[in-house]
Amino acid sequence: MTDCHIQEARWADARAQLEAIRREVFVREQKVPEEEEWEDRDLDATHLLAMTGSENQPVGTVRLLPEGKITRMAVLQSHRGLGIGAALLREVLMLCKQRGLAQVYLDAQITALGFYRKFGFTAAGDVFLDAGIPHQRMTLMLEGQPMNDNPVVRLEHPSDLLPLMREFAGLAQRSIDIFSHQLNPVLYDDAELVDAISALARGGRQTRIRILVRDPRPLYGSDRPLLTLTQRLPSHIHIRAYIEGASDPRLGFFCVDAEHLVRFADEPALKGFARHSARAESRQLLDEFEHLWIYGSREDSNLRRLSL
Repeated sequence: MTDCHIQEARWADARAQLEAIRREVFVREQKVPEEEEWEDRDLDATHLLAMTGSENQPVGTVRLLPEGKITRMAVLQSHRGLGIGAALLREVLMLCKQRGLAQVYLDAQITALGFYRKFGFTAAGDVFLDAGIPHQRMTLMLEGQPMNDNPVVRLEHPSDLLPLMREFAGLAQRSIDIFSHQLNPVLYDDAELVDAISALARGGRQTRIRILVRDPRPLYGSDRPLLTLTQRLPSHIHIRAYIEGASDPRLGFFCVDAEHLVRFADEPALKGFARHSARAESRQLLDEFEHLWIYGSREDSNLRRLSL
């Protein structure tokens, strides 16, 4: 994983950056003819742009057409293997869900079929050539039902966030996974939420709570209620410090039973989205979380030290 920020980009404003990435990947690297790359769909499409580093270097892009087709996924060769493509796909799928799309599709290069299968896409139809490159149509049902039956809820204030987080925690039967920058006290110092987490932790041997914190330093020596709970119930509540190059520190999530999900687009600003029965998206996030938990984090003795 690398430091990566993904933002929506208007073609009129970011055309030069978007064109530069696509020209490098498709035209120069894959030899797609210029006249085939620049068709007439860019103006009515939604574009996402992946930026890295302190100077926000543009390194990847993906495009969503109004009919639900995902196209023009590209990451510069110098930045492949760092999770940027997966991050772009997660963001565009989240955008599709917000727009109420029940199904999305794409034409995948044959060499990328395995990548898309990890996100639940299935191949359909025969292999065909596009710009001389073998492709196959792939489709994905977003939770298998129209979004109006199970809507994404936009969250922009503690009065929106806390009731849902409390509700989700109260539904927990097996697990709660938290990925947070510094355990925002507006959320994680809430007594009702902490009580629900505590109830799960004390509920039996099979329950599990994991907390991954990007920057734990403000928590050192504090008596924050959730941190105190981790110190008192270390066999059921596990907390680790993130050591790998963090992606955008505003991002995070609160996931219950790998199903009920609050996802933060901007945790410090208390903005994000929530959804019941978000199994597919939860699996995607938790696969990455699992990797970070094992390989990209560490025990921090300062978080295990009870405050005096």
